[in-house]
Order: sequence, then structure tokens, then C-alpha cells
Amino acid sequence: MNRWVFFLIIACFVSSFFLLFRGIWILRSGKVEGEVGFMGKNITGSYAHVYPVIRFKANDSVYWFKGPDNLFLEEGAPVPVRYSLQDPADARVDSFVGIWGDMAVYGGIPLVLLLFIALHPYIIPYRSRVKWRSAPPFFQIDTLGGS
Repeated sequence: MNRWVFFLIIACFVSSFFLLFRGIWILRSGKVEGEVGFMGKNITGSYAHVYPVIRFKANDSVYWFKGPDNLFLEEGAPVPVRYSLQDPADARVDSFVGIWGDMAVYGGIPLVLLLFIALHPYIIPYRSRVKWRSAPPFFQIDTLGGS
């Protein structure tokens, strides 16, 4: 198979773990309206992280969680919250960044590394073919084949 098809298959395989993990979490979660209790601040070196601390009610209990960095909200502002039904303490702000932000980073790093490997001509040479094998070595690179 062509080297680009090979890397596309690997990228889909790696991405599917992150998408499946977060997809299952979303299916097993509930929505509720929370509110900002106060703004927190953490200083790491010379960089200050400002974040909202959000409270919400679920199962007749009140839960608190740290919102995403640099989301500046007023105290008492309403915030949509999505939380795990099995563990309500596992909660996130119900927005794209709140739900998918960490998955974009954790899944993006391996995809960027795969892209660098795919573009580097000495790891898998241009105009080469990759063959899948059922026994070690599982991948065989044929540099004489063209695409």
C-alpha cells in the first residue's frame, strides 16, 4: 500500500481511541445548569492561571469543579455543565473547548508526530510501499516499488 494510505490508517486508529473514550463519556453523562461560585487563580512560575470554580447540583448533592483556564465569568453567572452520571464529580463545562479541548491536545500530539514521521524521507522513503504482515516484522517497507 502507498505510504500515505499507511499513515492515514494509523492516524485513524490512534484518533479512534480518543474519540471513542470521549464519546462513551458523553453518552453516559447528564446536563445541568451550574453557576460560577468564584474565580480561582494559580501561579506557575511567572504565569498566572485564572479559572472559574463552578458549582452544580446533581443527585441532591452540590458538586464543585475547576473550569477551563482563562474563562472569565462573573460570580453567579450561569454555566452549562455536563457531568458523568456514575461519578458526578467528573464534570466539565458543556462547550466544545470544555468537552473536547483536552482530547484535541492529547490526540493531536500523536497525530503531529505521525505527520512528522510521514513527511521525513529517511524514515519511510518517498515512492515506497508499506506491506502489512501477520508475523514480525509486522510492517515491511519496499523502497523499489513506486506509487
